[in-house]
Amino acid sequence: MHPREIIIVEGHLLFTNPDILEHFDLKVYIDADADVRLSRRVLRMMQKPNFDVKAYLERYEKIEKPSYEKYIEPTKRIADIVIPNYGFSLEELDVHKQMVSMPAINLMVKEVITRVSQ
Repeated sequence: MHPREIIIVEGHLLFTNPDILEHFDLKVYIDADADVRLSRRVLRMMQKPNFDVKAYLERYEKIEKPSYEKYIEPTKRIADIVIPNYGFSLEELDVHKQMVSMPAINLMVKEVITRVSQ
């Protein structure tokens, strides 16, 4: 990686590491309802061969949801910007296209430009 004025780092566990946090100028948290997160994950997993919905939902209830609530969701308070992303449409099954709306991206770009120009 070459030095740049702006570097975007993505990952749902980033805000849990204080050593990494000190290097971020702007922290953005994309917030989604639990049902939206689950629906997106199931749709993504259904693309894998031999996907067992029942087994996955059991795993989600026992492991993934409690882990999210314990480790990820509390980091929302660390963010400089929290962007709601509650939309979901079964008509548009490309889950990655539904992640963040254009107004949210415009807000992030505006904030980055403001901070860089200071």
